[in-house]
Amino acid sequence: MRYLAAFCTIALLYGNAVAQEFEVSGTDDVFVINPSILQATPKWDPEFTDIPVGAARAIKIAREYHDNQEFTGFSALFKWEVSGCALVREDDQRWYWIVQFRGQFAPEEMLAKKGIHAGGGSFPGPKTIFHRIPVLLTGKLTPTKIDFLPPAVKRVHSEEESP
Repeated sequence: MRYLAAFCTIALLYGNAVAQEFEVSGTDDVFVINPSILQATPKWDPEFTDIPVGAARAIKIAREYHDNQEFTGFSALFKWEVSGCALVREDDQRWYWIVQFRGQFAPEEMLAKKGIHAGGGSFPGPKTIFHRIPVLLTGKLTPTKIDFLPPAVKRVHSEEESP
């Protein structure tokens, strides 16, 4: 019983130190939030000060990122819209926004925008998918996994190669 109590205590303490990841399907981006990233953001106490980055600004920041993506695979067949924005509190009064985008499966419309005629076929996957983009109270997106890789490991595209 003593070992179980020790394990549960360690699991609870470790749970707050684990990174959270937010994958954006159809891209190589996986946004990361961990304690060291949050420590570089301002503390905020909602009882005493106004929020440094409001919901409207967080949505604008996330939308600028999302609207500039060239989605690949099935994600390119979805029509995207903002569907929510939530403020998340972590330890030590560190906060961040999660801006959610809802993708509705719309192959004919999305292919027509690219000048491609959609012919037959079916899609066995979901008709709605979601992207969640974390925005820090510094007014910036969180880093992606690739930001943590050394330059020799990062994937680069040459002029001849399409991204």
